[in-house]
Amino acid sequence: MSKIIVSSLAGTNRIRNLLATLFCLIAADGIISTYLVREGLAQELNPFLKHLVAQDNFSLLKVAGALLSVFILWRLYKKRPYMSAVITLSTFIVYTGIVYWNLLVFGLAQA
Repeated sequence: MSKIIVSSLAGTNRIRNLLATLFCLIAADGIISTYLVREGLAQELNPFLKHLVAQDNFSLLKVAGALLSVFILWRLYKKRPYMSAVITLSTFIVYTGIVYWNLLVFGLAQA
């Protein structure tokens, strides 16, 4: 990842905003995935979550995992800001793609 892109994340307010947005993306993934699987519109492709997504507490598990991840990345940012910024930005990009994919599946299912 380019140092220019990651260095633009320098500053606690920027990384806080990115971590908050990452948390929201992970939560949105959980909510949309749960809906799609329960309605029979999609299947969970993650083999670790495949059996959990149908359970009632999946959203709670997803939110707890998101909080833990954000907390770990924030603690890492205090010690190794560059590493934390690279991991956070990479995860942000991946989850943005996942949420867009979920929304595409949802839109196609509604059509």
